[in-house]
Amino acid sequence: MLKLILSSLLVLLSFNVISEEAHEDHKEHSEHKEKEKHDDHGEEGEHEEHEEKLDGFKLNTASVKTFDLKLINYVAQKTILPKKAIYKGLNEVNIYRFRAGLYKRIDFKILSQTKSDFHISSPDLANGDQIVINGVGFLRMAEIAASGGLSDSHSH
Repeated sequence: MLKLILSSLLVLLSFNVISEEAHEDHKEHSEHKEKEKHDDHGEEGEHEEHEEKLDGFKLNTASVKTFDLKLINYVAQKTILPKKAIYKGLNEVNIYRFRAGLYKRIDFKILSQTKSDFHISSPDLANGDQIVINGVGFLRMAEIAASGGLSDSHSH
């Protein structure tokens, strides 16, 4: 229980750092893109501003270690996952994909299964992606925190 509480606090604390880092990375990337557009067009204001959407959320190294996240490489038509890789929420059943430094909860289809593992497919997976097979509950908590779903205080 203590590990869960400490892990929750670590998620909240690390999210602030990750959010700021992601925001700064995004801001620098956007500024670089804007400069390239200005250089190409020569005039400011000749373009629409486009927002990029990050495809997932980041965790810092300490959170990955604390949550004891384990991943396996995805190979289409060959990857077999343990059942503990599934996240079961109230109205959803998902797995977590890791791609380009970002974790993302995705839908999947079970192609076959045994008592202990299953073979899946998903249009959201590509060869080279990784799938989280340990720590999915902690990842869900981090995802909720990343989306602003957890508050620093409670209300009555």
